[in-house]
Amino acid sequence: MFLSTTNVDPLKSIPSKGFVIIRYNYFLSEKPTPEGAWEDYQLDLTERHISLIGTYPDTSILHVGEKYYNNPKYMSAPLVGVSKVQFIAFCKWRSDYFNKLKNYWPPWCSNKYWRQIHKGDPNNEYKIEFFIPAYKDVKDVAFLDCKYRTMFSDTIVGEPNPAFNNDSAYTFYTAARYVKR
Repeated sequence: MFLSTTNVDPLKSIPSKGFVIIRYNYFLSEKPTPEGAWEDYQLDLTERHISLIGTYPDTSILHVGEKYYNNPKYMSAPLVGVSKVQFIAFCKWRSDYFNKLKNYWPPWCSNKYWRQIHKGDPNNEYKIEFFIPAYKDVKDVAFLDCKYRTMFSDTIVGEPNPAFNNDSAYTFYTAARYVKR
């Protein structure tokens, strides 16, 4: 059977900027999830009139307190002060958000990233799912920096960060995969 070179395997298409492919249909964020992504999450919930109760990070762990959140200076800094349950909710929101965008962009759009997604999945058979990776799946990734406490779905890795008041300040990496609709 002849395969056209124009066909792109959707399970090899990077689902989001800042992700790299670890293995077939398994992608990992290059850096811990930034604080700015959490602000996007809260802003979207606010715009849709959904309660933010339960979405606020624990600012007591920070020496800088609330100045860390909603501060442009820290938008790219790693997100800390959220629990595993909160981060799982964030991953679900991010999955829903990206899949709405994926459905919105027409195949002829000028954005290179979305053109690649549509090329690989012209019939919209897949959705993007973000989740907390298992450490056993990503522990050998060269760029993975677990110098400080990082929570994975199966373990916690790294030492407490001296910039925070206690050792429960975790960062999170995000993984992604495509799943059939």
